[in-house]
Amino acid sequence: MSVILILGKFNIFSFSIYYQAFIFPFMIMSQQETIPYGKRLIPPTIDEIARDGPERIYFSISQTSDLSDGFRDITFKRFANTINRTAWFIESTIGRSSAFETILYMGAPDIRHYVLVAAMKTGHKVRSLYE
Repeated sequence: MSVILILGKFNIFSFSIYYQAFIFPFMIMSQQETIPYGKRLIPPTIDEIARDGPERIYFSISQTSDLSDGFRDITFKRFANTINRTAWFIESTIGRSSAFETILYMGAPDIRHYVLVAAMKTGHKVRSLYE
């Protein structure tokens, strides 16, 4: 088994520590639809929500370290694009995995950890030191 390390701050955006209720909002969909719970994968689910509701807010981050300065909303469209760009970076740097190789994420357990969903799009599995 080969292990590929991604160290430090894997910045796609500048993130502050604070973000609002990160409770996988992509799992909450319209009640009119029949949702096949337990049979969906996370990357296509995020892409589907980004396609159907691109301006839907995924999370909010503080503008500065002072919370009274307000927050910036990150939409599903921007989050999905970030995942796609990260997948492109992983693929162009280390290539696609044909043997389900492992990428080890060593960084803060914040939203950057979930951006590594992109690794799934390139055929890799992700291991975090915080698990």
